[in-house]
Amino acid sequence: MTLDGGWIPVLVGGAILVPMLLALVEVARPGLHGRWLAVAPVPALLAGALLATGSGIDAPWLLFGARFGLDDTGRLLLLASAVVWLAAALHAAGEGMARGARAGLLLAMAGNFGAVLAQDAASFFACYALMSFSAYLLVVERGDAAARRAGRVYVALVVLGEVLVLNGLLFAAAGSATAVSTIPLAGLLLWVGFGIKAGLVPLHFSLPLAYGAASTAGAIALAGAMVNAGLLGWLRFLPGGDPGAADLGLAMMALGLGGAFYGVLVGLTQTDARVLLGYSSVSQMGLMAVGLGAGVAAPGSWPALVGVVVLFAVHHGFAKAALFAALASSEGSRSRLRHLGLLVAAAALIGLPFTSGALAKAALTGALPALPGFWAEALAIALPLATLGTTLLMARLAFLSAGRGPVSSAPATARAGAVLLLVAVVGGVWWLPGVVPVVAGSSAGSGVPWPALAGGLIALAAYWLDRARGVALRARVPPGDLVLPVERLAAALWRFVCGAPDAHHGGGSEAPWATRWSGRLAALLTRGETALARWELAGIALLALAAAVALVVSWG
Repeated sequence: MTLDGGWIPVLVGGAILVPMLLALVEVARPGLHGRWLAVAPVPALLAGALLATGSGIDAPWLLFGARFGLDDTGRLLLLASAVVWLAAALHAAGEGMARGARAGLLLAMAGNFGAVLAQDAASFFACYALMSFSAYLLVVERGDAAARRAGRVYVALVVLGEVLVLNGLLFAAAGSATAVSTIPLAGLLLWVGFGIKAGLVPLHFSLPLAYGAASTAGAIALAGAMVNAGLLGWLRFLPGGDPGAADLGLAMMALGLGGAFYGVLVGLTQTDARVLLGYSSVSQMGLMAVGLGAGVAAPGSWPALVGVVVLFAVHHGFAKAALFAALASSEGSRSRLRHLGLLVAAAALIGLPFTSGALAKAALTGALPALPGFWAEALAIALPLATLGTTLLMARLAFLSAGRGPVSSAPATARAGAVLLLVAVVGGVWWLPGVVPVVAGSSAGSGVPWPALAGGLIALAAYWLDRARGVALRARVPPGDLVLPVERLAAALWRFVCGAPDAHHGGGSEAPWATRWSGRLAALLTRGETALARWELAGIALLALAAAVALVVSWG
């Protein structure tokens, strides 16, 4: 069933405006009832489910003349994102989310829906920026030192990504204006800029830090919906179908494969289940990068691979969000919901037969084109090994979550959100519009899952060695991994600029100007960070930022 044209502006416009207006209410009149959060994603959910592909609205007065609507890719991602955001809103209502984080949740939701619906570059960039900066409030909600550090790393990478994306769009526009068919620099900037949001190695480290710091509602939104915004940017703006971009496609595949295995190796060393899921996302997004890179490298396969990668993204978003909801259930007395959620979502993420993961992985394998050089042989080995690695990660997750005993009953709305995600994992992908043509002929339920079986045997052997022989994995990589040398380098440069004492030469003192200005700067940064954590100033600042981005894009 599809709705008539009169509903198009109501649902398309409402998908963006309803969460934004609720955020304004939260800022202007504190104490918005938590249940109103669940209303915010409803227009987007109805738009994705009931409007026909091609539906849209024009806003010639906005930016350069904006258009928001549904294409094939956007419709699938909008519907899936709305389900995830609804589950996140139900958790936020149940867990007593701080007011500032609620405003950030609503603004990030509006930006996410706007980016999916945007049909022009300026609107996409403005909504993408609103989503990215608003999510900072979800990362720092807890307010402790780890959350503030995660927020600093997150916002630094957001700024870097926004700069790269904006410059990539400008280069692409300049190339189009001068009739240049291929702009390698634009493609590179867009790939890296959107890759930061998608967890592209080596700029991936905000994902595990943010997932570890955010509340359950924030983690569900970050891992289930917002991580796909980077993928959407790749789909919208990378030069798919351009024969001159083959080198970029091969580079995407190489880094994607590297990320798929790097996420597993580092994730296995983690002791925090949420951080482990962050590295799992790095690994899974790496596999999606392989699919898109193959489409860029072999232009004829681009249309088929776009549909398959979107299917993979929807499957991953549902499964990862369900895992975060199940981990939250482990803090309550509903142990059956916890065990069922972990089991079903982990099985889907591994790709066991008859799950959404099996469907997505079979479709990806079947759609990969014939590639030059050693790529065919490399992928034939690498993709099963990636499944083995995912199995090991899920086994490690089960071990980390096993010791979390029940302490209190989870709120009813949070349980409803967990059940919604569980239903989405089991049947959501199969009912998404347009999925059947994409997966026709795939072998999702056939064959023995040898990589998963091998991974399970390795996990059992590791468990036995740990319990019976005392042989355990001792290697530990701190959350954020590659950010640590960056932080140390920044600290060393700060000490050098400020004239800090040299430990190798028996001390010394800072120059007076350095003492004065470094103290003032440190105090200013501390006050600014504290202010942004307050809901009143945070909401106003984010709304001002959204307006500033819109003006910059309009006048640029």
